[in-house]
Amino acid sequence: MLAAHVREKIGARGRTFYAVLRIPGERNQKWVKLGRKWTGKGRPPEGYLTKKMAEDRCRDLVTDAGRGELPGQRQPKTGLTFGAAAREWLAYIEQDRQRRHSTVVNLGSLIDSILIPAFGDSTPVESITPDTVDAYRQKIVQQGRAATTVNKRLITLSGIFKLAMKRHGLKANPCEGVERQPHIISGKAPNYEWAEVMALASKAPVPYRFLYVVAAFTGLRMGELRALRWEHIDFKRRVIRVHGSYVHGSEGAPKSGKVRVVPLVDQAKGALLALHERGEFVQPGDLVFVSPTGGRLDDSKARKVMAKAARDAGVPVLRFHDLRHTFCTRMAEVPEISPWDLQRIAGHANIETTMRYVHSAPKDEQTDAMNDRVQDALKPKPVDGDEAEAA
Repeated sequence: MLAAHVREKIGARGRTFYAVLRIPGERNQKWVKLGRKWTGKGRPPEGYLTKKMAEDRCRDLVTDAGRGELPGQRQPKTGLTFGAAAREWLAYIEQDRQRRHSTVVNLGSLIDSILIPAFGDSTPVESITPDTVDAYRQKIVQQGRAATTVNKRLITLSGIFKLAMKRHGLKANPCEGVERQPHIISGKAPNYEWAEVMALASKAPVPYRFLYVVAAFTGLRMGELRALRWEHIDFKRRVIRVHGSYVHGSEGAPKSGKVRVVPLVDQAKGALLALHERGEFVQPGDLVFVSPTGGRLDDSKARKVMAKAARDAGVPVLRFHDLRHTFCTRMAEVPEISPWDLQRIAGHANIETTMRYVHSAPKDEQTDAMNDRVQDALKPKPVDGDEAEAA
């Protein structure tokens, strides 16, 4: 970790201030002469410094050292810049780790639009220290960024430096020791009541009204709805088989990476049958939700139409993804559906995500059963024989 402090040396001409710097990657401390100590009154003459002036200059040297600009500072051994390291890591994520196309697009946007401007395209990777990373963390926290956003950026940065250590011999990961932001899950996701969903849908034009009903009553994500084809719907068995997702201009596997089967309740089934009656684009291989020309439905427009329909219906204006939250929240209230059933139906990667909805779901029958058990335990115990008669 880059560190520095001011020291005084006594010489034949008096006391002199020095900055003592410990620079990552260099074996010995670096002493930089700041100026002679001024002990008189008034403004110091040229070449003299007060203690405060010496400390200010020391801080400036720390900044220069962090940028690799300190005179005589050892130049980075790898020659790798932050921009090059970040792009190499993105290629590694895409080609070696074979992450989903949408993941690569999102990470690419984060790197090009946020991280490289923040740390500098041509900044040597060795000059980025834990202090540099922590200062960035504090900055974005003060900007009001959510804990999940802050932590995602720190995780991405750490991945970039880890790969640089592996491939280029970078000695240390500056993200090590930088604390993540505490993230408290509230246990409640924004959602609608079923009646609010139907009211919202009634104010939306075709085909969006059907889209909102299917989204809320099946829990399918936007990308999964845009990839849904008629051959994936089994009206007889009342199920939808989720085979893919269309995100960032590319169709791939669902977010979980697995095909899943979702129950088709009457409201969603009715919406799909009404949509099928349009008579065109209804072949097994055709997309279910299409534009007037048969192309994929514009997701941006779908969100805008939903906001207007919510205002017209007098219900809260929520995000499109909150229709999925609605499904999960309402399904968690059904006693016959266990958390593990809901995890499978919703396509959650882990049970912790599912439990967010379970915790927010009030189940009256469970409260009644618990209350009965407590009251039974607290009832007075009957006494036998003479004690009973005396009582």
